Amino acid sequence: MSGNQKPGAFVAARLSILAAECADSERFGRGRRYFKEDAVLSVEITQGTVSASVQGSDREPYSVRLRWQPVFRPGSVPVREELSVSCACLDLAPVCKHAVAVLLKVADDVGRDPAVLDRWRGPDSVWEHLPVRPLLSVVPPAADAPARRLRDAAAVVPPPELSLLEPFFGSRALLWAGWEDDDDPFPGIVPLAPEPRTTAAEPLAAAAGALLDEALAVLTSVFG
Repeated sequence: MSGNQKPGAFVAARLSILAAECADSERFGRGRRYFKEDAVLSVEITQGTVSASVQGSDREPYSVRLRWQPVFRPGSVPVREELSVSCACLDLAPVCKHAVAVLLKVADDVGRDPAVLDRWRGPDSVWEHLPVRPLLSVVPPAADAPARRLRDAAAVVPPPELSLLEPFFGSRALLWAGWEDDDDPFPGIVPLAPEPRTTAAEPLAAAAGALLDEALAVLTSVFG
């Protein structure tokens, strides 16, 4: 490994992206400048909390605190919803430029020593009481939901009067004259016949299969 490589560069980049996500472009740019100008005077990291002081425009440094407050068991880095920020400055924005500077400083320290992030996150045992973040939530609709949506759509947008379409399509008698006595006016169309499908073991796959069967049944009832 060359001397200019950082062992925690990937995680540090994710923290830097988090700083950009939490603040607007102006505050992020000013906070980045504070970080590059070494305005972050001190950083203390304990489990769940980063406490720091940042030299701003006032003579006294501003006290900044970043709290990692997950609702679900946290990943390797905090996400935007898990970050709580407080600063002694008068900025009313959720994340000020001083907090951005501190988060970028933490990212830089993590790039050099990944154990810094471990101190902020804490061991897994701290978060065992929290539920696991769900990957996807599927709530099957009511049995008549697709048919009800079709009825509602028909009620909101009524079909146009046939007389309005006659200048473009011609009269109804002309349109259907050749088909009225034909038992099968569409001989080239093969009716859909759903094949039996084995029951999926995964709950999400089973729910998706049920929704597809329901949609097919509605289409069949409407179009035949």
